[in-house]
Amino acid sequence: MNWLLLRGLGRHEKHWSSFPETLKEHLNKDEKVLTLNLPGMNGEKTSFVTISDITDELRKQWFAIKQDKEEWGLMAISLGGMIALDWCSRYPEDFKKLVTINSSDKSESKIFERIKPSAIKLILRSVFKPSILEREKGALQLTTNLLDINSQLIHDWEKIAIEHPLDKKIFARQLFAASLFKSPKVINVPYLVLASSADRFTSYKCSQRLAQKYNASIKVHTSAGHDLPLDDPKWVIQSALEF
Repeated sequence: MNWLLLRGLGRHEKHWSSFPETLKEHLNKDEKVLTLNLPGMNGEKTSFVTISDITDELRKQWFAIKQDKEEWGLMAISLGGMIALDWCSRYPEDFKKLVTINSSDKSESKIFERIKPSAIKLILRSVFKPSILEREKGALQLTTNLLDINSQLIHDWEKIAIEHPLDKKIFARQLFAASLFKSPKVINVPYLVLASSADRFTSYKCSQRLAQKYNASIKVHTSAGHDLPLDDPKWVIQSALEF
């Protein structure tokens, strides 16, 4: 099976780091791993303020790349997971498997479960820091539970931010779309929920409720942070491929 990967709020596809390559190593030689940026993350101007509009734009891009008769799975984190739920609800024939990571929705979870108060404080402090390096360091401190956030990783994130600057209007539109997202009534795609009980950005209870709503399989990591693919990529890949 081929895999399409979607990132979260304000994150570029490069923030997957080495995860796509690591996933590819576990697949057959002819199977592909594709990452797509959310609209606006490549510098283009967009006016999308709903999850469904973002989904439809990404679906156009995906259809322009994929080949007929290929089988695909969809793996997505955080905001990407909301898009993935909408996508698989409205176009269930597109994917054979769905995996969401530390995602949430308005109908099943409260606002301070979807984004913890401590996370809001850290985001606000980071946004107003003039140094890109300090902003990215703050983002990592919020989303990863790695014991050692090494200087190379911080500089890698800084480089991404310089090469692909995030338009504040795009960020605001993504945040607005996420805040209003209500999970669909039905998902007719085999669904695995992955969550981190030590997530300091979003409560893992949000993922638990999504799993309960759809009677989906769920696995909970006990030490990783919000960016589970960064903290423990092998666990994510093993969980997805076993599923």
